[in-house]
Amino acid sequence: MIYTPRPRQQEAIDKMVSFVNSKTTKHGLFVYPTSFGKSVVIANVASKFPDKYFINVTTSKELLKQNYEKFTSYGYEASLCSASLNSKNVGKITFATVGTLVKQIEFFKDKDVVILSDEAHNGSKKGSQLHTFITKIKKCKLLGTTATPLRLKPGMSGTELKMMNRDRDCFFTSIEDVVQIQDVKDEYWSKLDYVIEDTDESSLKLNGSGTEFTDESLKKYSQENHLTDMCITAAEKLITEGRKSILIFVPFIDDALDIERKMSGCEAVYSGMDTSVRDSVVSRFKSLKLKVVVQVNILAIGFDHPELDGVIFARPTNSITVWYQGLGRGVRIHDNKKDCKVIDLSGNYNKFGKVEDINFQNEKAFGGWAAFSGDRLLTNYPLGMTNVPTKQSLREAYERSLTKEVRIDPEIYFGKYKDKKLSEVMKDKDGKSYLAWIVEPKTNFNFWGEKGAILKNAIYQHLKLTLPLPQKKEVKPPVVYEKRLNTGSPIERTSN
Repeated sequence: MIYTPRPRQQEAIDKMVSFVNSKTTKHGLFVYPTSFGKSVVIANVASKFPDKYFINVTTSKELLKQNYEKFTSYGYEASLCSASLNSKNVGKITFATVGTLVKQIEFFKDKDVVILSDEAHNGSKKGSQLHTFITKIKKCKLLGTTATPLRLKPGMSGTELKMMNRDRDCFFTSIEDVVQIQDVKDEYWSKLDYVIEDTDESSLKLNGSGTEFTDESLKKYSQENHLTDMCITAAEKLITEGRKSILIFVPFIDDALDIERKMSGCEAVYSGMDTSVRDSVVSRFKSLKLKVVVQVNILAIGFDHPELDGVIFARPTNSITVWYQGLGRGVRIHDNKKDCKVIDLSGNYNKFGKVEDINFQNEKAFGGWAAFSGDRLLTNYPLGMTNVPTKQSLREAYERSLTKEVRIDPEIYFGKYKDKKLSEVMKDKDGKSYLAWIVEPKTNFNFWGEKGAILKNAIYQHLKLTLPLPQKKEVKPPVVYEKRLNTGSPIERTSN
C-alpha cells in the first residue's frame, strides 16, 4: 500500500532531506505532534539516500515495529535489529532499538551513516547509548523527531523544563522544523473531553533531583486517595456512557493487578510479563474484544489504537512528556468515535493544562525557543507555580530592556536573603525559586506598606511576570452621627 504524504508531511520530508544533504555539523530536531504521521515521513526519508546507510532508531519496540511496517508496505526492503522483536539484522536500511543497535558498531563504524532517532527526547543526554554509538562512527549525520523537545532538569533555580537545544547536557543542538498541535488538531486530532477529579496531592514528594515523584510518595498518594477504586469507578462510568475502548495509566504493577483482579473485562500489561500474553492482551484490546486495559509504562509511546475513546490518567508526574504521550494515545481520529474522554485522577491537568494548548515559539523576547501552555511559559521557570511569565509579559520585559530602562533593584528586608539586592538573589542557586515562591498567590505572602509594594513590583520585573495592578487604598465610608431616641446620646452609623 502506498501512502501519499499530505502537503505538510511532504514539506517535513523535504526539510529532513535538505538537512541531511547540508554541510551542517549540528544534530537537528524536527518537532511533529502526535498523529502528524511521523511513520509516513520516516518511511519516505529512509529511501532518499541510496549512497548512505540509513538507521531509524528508537527505544520502543511498538514504535519501531510501526515504522518498519510502514516502510516495508511501500514495497521496500529493510533490516530489523531489535532483540525484543527477535531479530538482529542490519543492512543498507535498518530499523533498530538502541539497545540492540549499539552491539552492531563494527558493521557501521566505517560507513557513511544517517541516523534518524524517533522519540528523540529519550536517551538524548550526552554519554547515553546513542551518543556513544554516533561518536564511534566515522561519518554520521544525526536528526531526531519528537513531539516534546523537552527535558526535565534540576537546575540552580529549582526543577525546570528545558528545551532540548538549550540544554548543555543534550546532544541535539538545533530545532530545524516545528509543526504546532494547533496546526493539525482541527483536522487530524480527535477532540479530547476533559473531566478533572479532585484528589489530595499533599503526600506527593519529589525525589532528590527534583525531576519526579518518589515511589514512596506515589504509593501513599494511591492509598490515601483509594486510587484503584477511583479508576474502577471511572472506567465503569465510561462504559455506561458507551465508551468501547478504555486505557488506564497507573504508576505501579501492584495497582494494575489490583484493578485487573477487581474489575471484570479488564486486563493489565506491564514490563516483565510473558510477551505472548502481553501481545494477546494488546491484540484483543485493539480489536475491541477487550474493553479496558490498565498499563504501567508500556503503551504510552508508539501505541497506535485509533478507536481508543477513553483515557483514565492516574499517574501523577512531574514530566509534561509523560502527560502528553499518555493522552496522545487518544487523539487519533477514527470514523467510529466522535472524541476521547480523559478522566484525570493525577493532578496533572492542573499543572500542565490541556495537551492541545502546548506550543513552541522562537523569539528574541523568549531568549530563543521556549514552550508554552497557551500563553503561559512552561520552560526555564520553576515548576508548580501558577503565577508564571506569559508571552506578553516576556515581550514587555524585552521592550523595557531595549529602552535601557533601569530595573528597580531594592534589597530584601526579611528572610534568608535579608539585605541582599534582587539582582544578587537571582544569581544564587535557589534565588529564582525563592522569589517565585514569595509572589505565588497560594503562598499568601503579604507585602506591607510602600516598601513592600516597591519590592513586590521589583520582583515581578526581575521574574518577567505581568506587573501587578496597584493596590487600591481602602476607603472607609464617612461616619454620620445621629441622636439615639429618648437618650440624647449620639450613635455611629455608616452612610450607604
